[in-house]
Amino acid sequence: MSKFLFAIIFFLLLTKFYNFGQFTVPVYAFTFAVVVVMIVSLIFIFKKFRGIQSKRIFTNKEIIKTSFPMMLSSSVLLLMAWSDTIMIGIFKTEADVGVYNVALKLAMITGIVLGAVNSIVAPKLSETFNNDRMNEFRKLIKQSTRIIFFSTLPILIILFLFPEFLLSFFGTEFAMAKTTLLILLVGQVVNVMSGSVGYILQMTGKEKAFQNILLLALVINIILNILLIPKFGIEGAAVASSFSLLLWNLSSVFYIYRRYNVSTFFTIR
Repeated sequence: MSKFLFAIIFFLLLTKFYNFGQFTVPVYAFTFAVVVVMIVSLIFIFKKFRGIQSKRIFTNKEIIKTSFPMMLSSSVLLLMAWSDTIMIGIFKTEADVGVYNVALKLAMITGIVLGAVNSIVAPKLSETFNNDRMNEFRKLIKQSTRIIFFSTLPILIILFLFPEFLLSFFGTEFAMAKTTLLILLVGQVVNVMSGSVGYILQMTGKEKAFQNILLLALVINIILNILLIPKFGIEGAAVASSFSLLLWNLSSVFYIYRRYNVSTFFTIR
């Protein structure tokens, strides 16, 4: 959160004391924030690991072999996040891009909890799995999914109950994206209920399987955007985005269940 907190602080300072252009102020603010977070992070890292001797366990080839699919997966997720916006810009107007992006950002609020839990759970998943503590591994998956779901539930309820009210904060014209926001939220509900599927696959040596699932979802996302946006506008883009999100989450849930005999999907019991 510090990256965005510093960005807000720098934005307020720049707009108050300097006469930067309207569009350059956010760029400068975010850039300064990233630099500050980088410096602070490096200081903490050097203090934490000072005096610890490194020990090479894996060769560079082994590291690249494992990390390349992870990099590709992250790139595909980034492309999916931007593909609908880019294609709205191709097929529709700039106003549609702006309205859609506001709805998308509101829907993505639910990802804050998911990201926070994943950052803590990921190393524990790797530790329990690679030390063959499978009962603990399965229990950790179920517990993390429950934490993600119940922590995100209040946010989802507010977004589902007051979509127009929340959108109107950005301007009255943004309330027209109510349906778009609700469609995007359907995808986020499944994303939350599926748990940490991406990290489970990557922490258990199945990064290539996750990469292939995401590549399929990306292709389908692009095809759906091409077919739906010209006819249905931003609602079509929302359907394409939600469907691809459902596809790669549920495919990962099924793969993990078949491979490790544990369901990551949220259940009451």
